[in-house]
Amino acid sequence: MHILVYERDTREYLRAEDWQPPHPWVALPADAVAADAVLLPDVRVGFARVLTMQADGWEYVEDHRGEAGWLPDGTPHTVTELGPLPEGWSEVAPAKTDEQAARDVRARRDSMLSACDYLMMQDYPLDAASRAEWVAYRQALRDLTAQVGFPVTVNWPEIPGK
Repeated sequence: MHILVYERDTREYLRAEDWQPPHPWVALPADAVAADAVLLPDVRVGFARVLTMQADGWEYVEDHRGEAGWLPDGTPHTVTELGPLPEGWSEVAPAKTDEQAARDVRARRDSMLSACDYLMMQDYPLDAASRAEWVAYRQALRDLTAQVGFPVTVNWPEIPGK
């Protein structure tokens, strides 16, 4: 007997296979229909074939799984379920407001300052010339917000010793 196997939760077609019941009284496996009972439609790009709830036919359901984009609130999102794209979906990242860009720059700057805090400890073994380079670098990080073009255009200082 030829059967069509579908996924239990989504009812999406998975595969066709030949199946023989181990005993005459054994029914079809769960999540399968007899191939001669329900005609499987052709493959359509961008769609999954899903067994109708009445189990009397198949329907096409949009399949965008794996597509990455943005929700209307600017949240990045990867589609994981069958169905149409979420309302307001965009494949283009939303433009950041100046406030968001400034917050991102400050967060990066603060992280960079924290990463080299240990160098400013009085007992850290650093020669005077190196200490002066690090002091200047850290001051340049603090001065980022005063740059012309901030927060859209930021010229990051070079890390000493690189």
